[in-house]
Amino acid sequence: MRTILAPLALGLAATTAVAQVPCHTGAHGTNLLLTDETVSSAQTLGFTFVYGGVSYTQIQVCDNGYVTLGPTGGLADWDPLAATLVADPFARICPLWVDLEPGVPGSGDVWFNAVPAAGSTPAHAVITWDAVYDYAGMTPHSFQLTLIDGGTIRCNYGGNLANIPASNPWLIGASPGNNAAQNPVNFSTL
Repeated sequence: MRTILAPLALGLAATTAVAQVPCHTGAHGTNLLLTDETVSSAQTLGFTFVYGGVSYTQIQVCDNGYVTLGPTGGLADWDPLAATLVADPFARICPLWVDLEPGVPGSGDVWFNAVPAAGSTPAHAVITWDAVYDYAGMTPHSFQLTLIDGGTIRCNYGGNLANIPASNPWLIGASPGNNAAQNPVNFSTL
């Protein structure tokens, strides 16, 4: 009985700690100064994020609503096709992969904030697309991706997600990369 309770207690403690991470934060951190079709330099998480059985300590952020895991992640890709997500050589997490245009007049910015562990709150990184226009219109889209120490992924969205023009395809999902068709996740149709 003792061997069952110890892992259960650890699992509950980890779940409780993750619950301490805010669902949304207004502390955006550093403006990545991304413009249309750009990818940031490597951003250091400050913790180890495990995805697809691989440990990562850095990410790159794309203006088009996704991050690639690791210090390199290729060129900015504006075309969110599920086939590309599966065939991608880089592990990719897409809170909202859509053709976005930060840097155009009136459009918002993309931000990165690495938050160290504090008390019972684990270390986490928050990537914010704040009021960034989509390519096909002037609708600002705001959403955040939170990566939590260990491997938890959390996304939240502003109210304009339903206002993406039909002419501008989008995808929400993730893939472990390495051209692996194993376990790609596409939530766009839900």
